[in-house]
Amino acid sequence: MTSVVVGAGRSADVEQAGPSAGRETLLRAGGGLFAVIVLAGLLAPLLSPYDPIAQLPRESLLPPGSPGHMLGTDQFGRDIYTRALYAIRLDLFIGIVGVLLPLILGTALGAIAGYLRGWPELIIMRTLDVVTAFPYLVMLIALVAVLGPSLLNLFVALTASGWTTYARLVRGEMLVVREHEYILAAEGLGLGRRRVLLGHLIPNVISPALVFAMADVVLTILFAASLSFLGLGVQPPTPEWGQMIHEGQSFILGAWWLVTFPGLFIVATGVALSMLGDGIADRIRVGGRT
Repeated sequence: MTSVVVGAGRSADVEQAGPSAGRETLLRAGGGLFAVIVLAGLLAPLLSPYDPIAQLPRESLLPPGSPGHMLGTDQFGRDIYTRALYAIRLDLFIGIVGVLLPLILGTALGAIAGYLRGWPELIIMRTLDVVTAFPYLVMLIALVAVLGPSLLNLFVALTASGWTTYARLVRGEMLVVREHEYILAAEGLGLGRRRVLLGHLIPNVISPALVFAMADVVLTILFAASLSFLGLGVQPPTPEWGQMIHEGQSFILGAWWLVTFPGLFIVATGVALSMLGDGIADRIRVGGRT
């Protein structure tokens, strides 16, 4: 009987250790790959001797593996490897800031709607319904087209279009947490609504929004690249992955490397952030069960 119990205990430990090890591997792999990408962007001037903007017409459309240009050059003689490295800074900046602003706005509005209820919730949720009635990408393109292609207008459009998901997530969590005993106790002690909201509620409801934000960084980079591909995002000659793909589309049959390598950088960044987000989500779920 004792051996059966011990065996069952060991098998349970193995089953628990297996998923835990997988989660740690996923988190470390995603974090490591993302760290490499960030370092490559920061150290771009040291990793390449070329100017990402300077044009060298005599070296235009050199294939990968050419002397001094391992990923080839574009139609203006600019080194693809160099431009892709320098584009890391801008694309990650767009992805992070383009998620941070909607996250802050959506969290604030969702928390207010879920905690105060009444007319604040009515106004916020009806506004949310109006915004979500339009397809995200269509609204994003329309706003950038009206405001004009610039980095500031891109952030305005991303914030105006993307806050709704975070507001829904936070409001849903808020409706549950606001009924917990420690919140009722805080209110019973006479703490003001602002203190309860900022000090007790938001820290306990923001985890799902933060997890979603990790995946949303990938989507934001892809949307920014799509806008650049349409000529509504970052303007040339600034190196940006979507803009590089847009400039190379006319040469795709004879110079495939113009669009392939920027696309691979996008894929690598997306994989890194996805693994990192999944690892963080698993860790939060496990922490919530223990």
